[in-house]
Amino acid sequence: MEERCKEINSFSELLNKKGSNLISLIKEIFPDLDQSPSDIMNISQEVHFKCRCSRERSLSALKILGKKEINEMIHVDGKAELTCQFCRNIYLIKEEELISLID
Repeated sequence: MEERCKEINSFSELLNKKGSNLISLIKEIFPDLDQSPSDIMNISQEVHFKCRCSRERSLSALKILGKKEINEMIHVDGKAELTCQFCRNIYLIKEEELISLID
């Protein structure tokens, strides 16, 4: 399976091409898979996503910028706004917190 997955150039393109036809997608990716379509349809698993972002992680990410960039945020906006790219949570960082990052 690992070797076959390495052969796939663009999974997202293949997924888009197959649309909602999951069986067709599986057959194309794993043509040697010994499983009937009815078996595939009867197997289901609920999928959950849990983002591990937090305010603390966001503050740590700001530290990477350095004093100059943080000072610029303070002088231009007086705050910072960070949006998690995965779950879209927004973290508003006040001027006092930005100053404490510099210290």
